[in-house]
Amino acid sequence: MRRVWMVRGHNVKQSREPGAKGMDLVPEWVRDGFCSVSFREVPPIPGDADHAGITKLSQEAPTRKKYTGSGAVRAKSVRARQLVDFWLGIQIGDVVVVTESGRGITAGIVESLPYHVHGEALRSKARRRRVNWLAHGDSCIPRSALTDPTVDALKGRTTVYELKGTAAAELLRQLEDELADRDTDQNDDAVRRAERLVNVPLRNAAARKFILDRSGGECENPRCALPRLPDVTDAGLAILEVDHVVPLGEDGPDRLENMIALCPNCHALKTRGSERKKLTKKLAKRAAKLHARSFPGGSLS
Repeated sequence: MRRVWMVRGHNVKQSREPGAKGMDLVPEWVRDGFCSVSFREVPPIPGDADHAGITKLSQEAPTRKKYTGSGAVRAKSVRARQLVDFWLGIQIGDVVVVTESGRGITAGIVESLPYHVHGEALRSKARRRRVNWLAHGDSCIPRSALTDPTVDALKGRTTVYELKGTAAAELLRQLEDELADRDTDQNDDAVRRAERLVNVPLRNAAARKFILDRSGGECENPRCALPRLPDVTDAGLAILEVDHVVPLGEDGPDRLENMIALCPNCHALKTRGSERKKLTKKLAKRAAKLHARSFPGGSLS
């Protein structure tokens, strides 16, 4: 079952000063397709950070409110747990729900790894994940459609937390049609894309996207020392390069079966490494195997 996460985007305070008004970030999230958290006192999280590393960053950073003693320790511990949840806990395909001022419950599907957006004006939205918002605006989930315990579960003041048990199950039931339509659309798109791409040249942007989708965000060199790099692009995408296994200049075919997704290091080894010829042979076999798996029998019949 998909996991369901609450990310608070309504009444987000930019200042702890008395009388400071909160911002409603949800309209921007929905418009631009993301959700975000701030914790602006904590420096950017390295791509390879684990639970312990994120906790250490939080413990070493000051808090916005001047807590002392056990209060400071607790505040940093709570912040660390929320950062870990947003950065490591939430997975691609999970559901994110938010409450929107004057409306019901807005919900969407997470579609990227976490990434940073830099700039002073963006500090309140600096840590992001791309989201495909399925229920929002006039199509949001009305509070009246939910039981009181689920509505109460959505009132937590914590910035990020997982909804479990009956609350998660109830929200997923409310999203059944939207999730089913999305999965159907994705399957239909995949079939149509595959039908178009069996004989499409690599230079076609759709063909390149097909290979990147096939890779699942990992280098397709079976001997890559680090298939999934610890960092991503500003858009939250895997850092991969689509390559012709046998170069076009050496009469390599400009077709999918001669295409493979490589991390920058493996691409350099294939292009300039002393054992590039051996590696090219291995990658050719790998590309052919991946292509055959995508198109059994050379067709979609």
